[in-house]
Amino acid sequence: MMCSNVQITRTATEPSHTSSPNYLFCEELVEWNFGESGILKADNILHKSKNEEMPTEYPIKTDIEYSIDLLQWDKKKGQWHSFNNADAQLEFVMIDPYYRIPLSQSKAGQPTYRGALRTPDRLGVFHFKVNYTRKGYTSLNVATKVSVRQIHFDEMPRYMPAALPYYASVFITMVAFFVFTIKLMFSKDEDEK
Repeated sequence: MMCSNVQITRTATEPSHTSSPNYLFCEELVEWNFGESGILKADNILHKSKNEEMPTEYPIKTDIEYSIDLLQWDKKKGQWHSFNNADAQLEFVMIDPYYRIPLSQSKAGQPTYRGALRTPDRLGVFHFKVNYTRKGYTSLNVATKVSVRQIHFDEMPRYMPAALPYYASVFITMVAFFVFTIKLMFSKDEDEK
């Protein structure tokens, strides 16, 4: 009964019924119910490492930057504009979320939200997920699938400082084998005496 003519005309402060708080509330309620306000949309979803943009797989321990444009429909202007809310989150999920980081707006008034993370030391198929559900807005559920793989042999550095003891043992073994071969070749057999 809140949206009845009696209630709207009773709470109006001016002769016009549009000044009534009940009228304004009922108008917003009807717009939201019929999908004319509070409509959100995701656009320009990008994830990239420093080498390439939008790959299907990342090596372990790689720094990734994720960006997404969050837009809200403006019925009066008839166009999409930037959605300004600071509580959007990005999840990097395998079965359970490995990371849950806040997305921050790159510039005030711009629709682009960004987040940065590092892939875990775990192989498998992961999802970038943005699941935004708030009262008064449509639900926004965006998921992008990527694989996390082992580092390929040609992506590793040629010589690693941690492997110096192994390198030294290889060279010592080679020198010892060479010395042993020389000694064996030039030694006299004692049975010939």
